[in-house]
Parts: sequence; C-alpha cells; structure tokens
Amino acid sequence: MKTCKQTFSVIVLLVLSFGFFACSNVAQKFLEVTAEQYNKQLPQQLNEFIRMDRCEAAPDLTLKFLATILMDTEGADFQESLVSAGAKKAIIRTLQDSPEFDTIKKFGIKYLYSYSDANGKHLYDVLITPEDYNNPLPEDSDDEITIGLIESSKLEVQSIQKMLPLEMGNGITMTTVRFLEDGLIDEYTCTLQGEVEETAKKDVNAFIANSKPAMIKNLTGTLATMNCLEHGFSYRYIYNDSKGNPICTIDITKEDIE
Repeated sequence: MKTCKQTFSVIVLLVLSFGFFACSNVAQKFLEVTAEQYNKQLPQQLNEFIRMDRCEAAPDLTLKFLATILMDTEGADFQESLVSAGAKKAIIRTLQDSPEFDTIKKFGIKYLYSYSDANGKHLYDVLITPEDYNNPLPEDSDDEITIGLIESSKLEVQSIQKMLPLEMGNGITMTTVRFLEDGLIDEYTCTLQGEVEETAKKDVNAFIANSKPAMIKNLTGTLATMNCLEHGFSYRYIYNDSKGNPICTIDITKEDIE
C-alpha cells in the first residue's frame, strides 16, 4: 500500500505541473503519466492466481489494466465469482479513497480491467465509469464488498486444494487448506520436516518470531490479500511435525498491518 500511495503522490504532482495545457490535454497527460507510474511496478502478483501485467492509456479517457488468470479456467464461473458487485465496489472504494480522486472526477476517467487466461485468451472485462464512482457508495457497500471477497477466497481455496500436497520448500509441505466463512479465516495446515522441524520444536517462540514478519510482508505485498486484511479477514498457518503433532499456529490479522 505504501508503494501505491507513493505512486499516487507522484501522479498528482506531475499533473499539477501540466496546468497550463488545455483541459483535454491535461486529462490525456494524466492517463499517460498514471500508466507510466503503474508500469514501473508491473507485472505484479495480486494473489497466487492473478497477475496484473501492464497498464495502458486507452482511447476515450480510459485507463486500461491487463491481467492474467494463472490457473485452469475450464469449468469455473470466473465472471460470477470475480466480477461480482462486491468486487466492483471494492475497486470503486479504492478509487474514492485515492489521493488523486478529485482529479479522476474532474477528468471523468474510465477504468477498464481486462482479464485473459495463461494462454492469452480473453476471458472478461470490468468497466468502471464516472457514473459508478461519482456518487458515494451506499452504507451496505462494505457488506457487499465482503461478500465479493468471500467468493474470491472460496475460489482460491478450491484451486489450491487441487494442488495438495504442495511443496513449499525448506522442508515445509502444505497439506490442507480451507476457508472458515464464519470467522473470515483462510486456514493453511503445513507439515515441517528435517532441519526446519528440529528448529521449530527446539524453540517455537523463535520460530514464530522469525516466520511472522516474512508472512506479513508476503501478504501485504499483494493487493488482493491486503484488501482482505483491511476488511477483517485473517490468515492462519498451522504447523505440525512430521508425525502430525501440532507445533504452533500463527495468525495474521488486520492489527498486524496497522
């Protein structure tokens, strides 16, 4: 999120420097500068299965984001799960909370998110227009956003389950994963073997202290998981030894990123 805020600040400062141009030229320059700044950070993994590839200044004052779904799309209803009202409102909320939102409104910028599969086949688009973001979201929007995030979390868990057991490296194997909807918890169970198992069992507090910062950095490094954390979701990692006995549990919550 810090990186995004820095990008927004750069964009606002650059746009202000173009004030002597005609309004239409300023709007076009805003698009070009915004795309350029985003592309400095792209490609970027939004989560394990979605990669944001690049950003373009498209015609009709449209900022276009191209993304890739990095999983088997056959037989899955991605449009219903990912392009839901909740997901769209989450994007609108992000725009409305951004430092350059006044500039976005002034120019009437449109946002187009175009998704393709790993082979480059187009799957679907999400278009956000000034009519979508000019009015405040209704009070129940947070509930609808949460519903959209729940749908996405379920889809991601189902996809990971097909790959289990999953070797994570360094003697760590993910054995089970589930989404606990009542508590909005993504729960991952892993087995430790070899040196990492011995290290964790020897000093479990040190294992937790050394592991948790890297987990937080990984989760906050992707927009999707960061959005989930900000909306009250949490991530739970359960570690067992090679015989199935529990070693420790690490929870990452909203409080860990504040």
